[in-house]
Amino acid sequence: MKLNRRLAIALGITALFGVVAVQAQEQQRVNVPFAFELVGQSLQAGTYMAISDLGGPLRIENTATGHSLELVPVLVGLTNSDHSSMVFRCYPSECFLNQIRFAGSQRVYQVPPSKREKVLAKAVRPAVAVVAMR
Repeated sequence: MKLNRRLAIALGITALFGVVAVQAQEQQRVNVPFAFELVGQSLQAGTYMAISDLGGPLRIENTATGHSLELVPVLVGLTNSDHSSMVFRCYPSECFLNQIRFAGSQRVYQVPPSKREKVLAKAVRPAVAVVAMR
């Protein structure tokens, strides 16, 4: 009887930690001072939340409007930085989100370029803008 009770407690604790791990989330706020494009959609300058489910899709949400976009970024490495940031590639006419760096998990995500960005990249070398998240 004691063995069954210990087994049940152990299984319960394991299940609890499994649920907590699945729900692990990282959120960072960022003030983007310019309009930009993400997954083919234009986003206005403003305050956004970058929300990562650590293994799931990444969500970028405008805090003023509640409008959000989800994307599946590519994990390209780890960062040693203590600061989270978004990296943009800016061409003369528009900017595109290129990378998201989360300091907490130390993950660096690459956002695949859109068709529009690929066309611009053939003609002009982009400037890089880094915006700190907090």
